[in-house]
Order: sequence, then C-alpha cells, then structure tokens
Amino acid sequence: MKASSILLALLACSNFAAAAESIPLKNTVGIGIAAGAQHYDGTFGDNSMPYFRGHAEYRPTECIGARLIGGFGNISNGSTEFRTEYFSNIGLQGVLQHRFEVLGNVRPYLASGVSTDFGTVKWSGSQVYDLDYNFYMPVELGVEWLLTRNVSVTGFAETRVHAVDWDKLDGIATSGGYFDKRDDLYRAGIGLTWRFGLDSVSVPKVPEVAPVTKIVQEVKPAAIVKVDSDLDGVLDPMDKCANTPAGIKVDGSGCPIDSDKDGVADHQDKCAATPVGVKVDASGCPIDTDKDGIADFQDKCASTPSGVAVDASGCPVDSDKDGVADFQDKCPNTAAGVKVDATGCQEIKIEKGAKLTLEGIVFKIGSADIDSSSAPNLAQAARAIKAAPTAKIEIAGFTDNVGNKAKNQALSAKRAKSVQAYLVKLGVGAKQVTSKGYGSAQPIGDNKTEDGRSKNRRIEFRVK
Repeated sequence: MKASSILLALLACSNFAAAAESIPLKNTVGIGIAAGAQHYDGTFGDNSMPYFRGHAEYRPTECIGARLIGGFGNISNGSTEFRTEYFSNIGLQGVLQHRFEVLGNVRPYLASGVSTDFGTVKWSGSQVYDLDYNFYMPVELGVEWLLTRNVSVTGFAETRVHAVDWDKLDGIATSGGYFDKRDDLYRAGIGLTWRFGLDSVSVPKVPEVAPVTKIVQEVKPAAIVKVDSDLDGVLDPMDKCANTPAGIKVDGSGCPIDSDKDGVADHQDKCAATPVGVKVDASGCPIDTDKDGIADFQDKCASTPSGVAVDASGCPVDSDKDGVADFQDKCPNTAAGVKVDATGCQEIKIEKGAKLTLEGIVFKIGSADIDSSSAPNLAQAARAIKAAPTAKIEIAGFTDNVGNKAKNQALSAKRAKSVQAYLVKLGVGAKQVTSKGYGSAQPIGDNKTEDGRSKNRRIEFRVK
C-alpha cells in the first residue's frame, strides 16, 4: 500500500467522530480485566487451563492506541509430567480499532507488540529451568461492545509469533520444520474495560425537528360478511386455523398439512419426511443434542463433545482401532494388535527378562535424528522405566538388510544411543539404561517384503 493511502486512512480514522453519532474514544484512558483460558500444544501433548489478565491503555486518536498488558495462569499437558509454576506474561501493544458506521458501537480491533514470559518449568515434579525473558510477538484479534460512555465488554483471541530458538515453553527441542519445532500457546477470553476522560469530548447533538401534524380522515368500511377469511377453501365456521397464510395447503379442518405428523406444518418443515415418533426442533428436523451431524435417534453416542469427528453411527472416530477415540488418543497411529493404555499409547511393562518392541519410534531416513511424532511414545516409555527404578534395560537398535552391513550396524547403534539420550533427558536414570546396535541381525520379519523390512527397523527394550 502506498504511503499516501495509509495517510488518508489515518486522517479518516482521526476525524470519524464528526461523521457518526456514536460513543467517541479519542483522548481517553482505560483499565480492564479479563478471564478466559490458554491452550498449550507442544511436545508433551496439549491441554487448556484458566488465564487471567489486566491492562491499562491510552487512546490519543479515535482508532489508534497503546496498552500495557499483564496476565497469569499456569500451563500443563494435563498431568504431572509437564507443568509450570508462577507462569505469567507482560507486554506493550499497539491497538488499531477503526470505527465502522454500520456496526455502531460494536468495534473489532487488532493488537500486537512485544511480550515476555516469566515462570518456572517442571518435568515430573522436578524443576528444570526458568522461563524469564522468553520474548515473543502476540497477535490478538478481538471485538469491543461499548455499553455506555464509560463501560465496554471485550472478547479476544490471541496467538504468538516467535523465533524457534526463543521457544522454550517445555524445554524439549525437536527436529523438523518450524511448525514441528515450536510449542504453541493460544489464549481467549472476555473482559470489562472502564474508561475516563470522555466528558471532555463533544458529542454531536441531533437537531430538533418540529413535529409534523398529520390529518387523517377516518373512513368506516361497509359491513362485510366473511365466509372464508383466509381463502383456504374451508369456511370460517368449520376452519380450526382461520388465519392460515395465503397459498398454504390445508386439511379438511382448515389447518396446514403436516405430512410426517411431527407437529411442524409442511410449509415450515425443513425435514418433511421425519420418521414417526422422532423428536424434532422448531424447524421440523430431528434433534441433534451433541451437534455432531447425526440425529439423536440414529446416534449411538449422543453425548459426543463439541467439535469431535464422528463416524456414521455418531461415535468418535478411532482411526487406529485401539479402543481409544482420536480426540483422546495421544498416539493415534498405533499399529494393529498393540495393547494400549487409556491414553491410546502402547502399554509398557518393565519385567525381568522381558523383550519388547517399542512402537511409534520414527527416525529420519538414514539418520539417527528422532522425529517429533515419537515424543508421546518416548514419554510413555520414560514413565514406565521410572516406575521400575531397580530395573536395568538395554535399548537395542535394529535395521533391515538393505545396504552396507557395516553402515547398518553403525546406524542401529546411533539410533539406540539417541533413544537412550532422549529418555535420560526425560528423567530416566543414566545408569539404568544402556544402548547397543545389532544392525540387520535377529530379523523378526521377512526382509524380502516391505512389511517385513519395516518390522525389522525397530527399537527394543531388553530388561535384564
């Protein structure tokens, strides 16, 4: 956009108070409070927790202002595995809030600036590090409804933009692209704002208009004998619905036809073929209590949470058929036949002499770098090992037989070592786990097929 266009827009904004009879904001100061929730989405999973904030603002022009924001509310993944303490933020933002005449005193706005986090990060109850001065750029969209000259209600939604190296909400650095590495934190809420100084701003007055005297000549109609008032073909003495709108088909009693007998006449019924006995709403359509697109009389899971994807029977989708619905499944790609726990992740039992293939551990092709999709499975494994502190475990790495044997041997050792280091970072005792690479030895699948080779590329736990 050219500089001249921007200048014209700002001039129009600053002078808009003269063009509309609504509440002005120029030369005001305000304070506000808000409550809502913040949603963490990162390496350890995702979870929502309460969030509270306050702000102070100054509005030098009608639609441009500045404000100081401060908020607090801890974040976690919904368990004791990862959470913060004393987590808070403070920042300085600019606000752009144009007044649209068609919306009256309902005004959308955009705010952004610079903010920083404070607080302490803990893994499984142990302090890891402080979050002090974790800078980011907030991007907030909101709408403000000016109830009076001094009080308004605000609704907002916020996300953040930050450099990858500054993103340390949970302290786990993962590989991949920008959106794989970063941890996200979204916020939303509603609040109140009180403003002062509006009395010094002149409000345009509506000029008084002299009343107009209307002279109406009363005309008394001649007496008319009404036979069929609503012209539906049923005479008034027999018409039980004497005010049926013109053009509507009626039955012998003069009432609108209701073909499916659901209590909603056909001309108002958006679902005119509803089965007999099915409860319907005011539009004549079957009731769908959980709003999942499957009517209650066909819905086998009629209390599905809002926004959850369902199948044709109205039940939450379970892509990997492990008995845990996708919206609750932290490991949604578990292989068929693998026994899982309530979170949908592989059930791991550390017992002496046990040999267990760890599911869902993915490496980049030809590399020992662990893909970020492996994080939930490795976190599950770490919890199981920490629950058996006396057990000694060998982490064994294997490859298929494709390629150079010596290179496969070295790659399997590196991958086993990467898993060992990851588990230690999650709190597993360094002396409790060892690693060893076996290359293409000890295959569990047929190396002549892709499925067999995929099974042979694996990580095993061997409990001594």
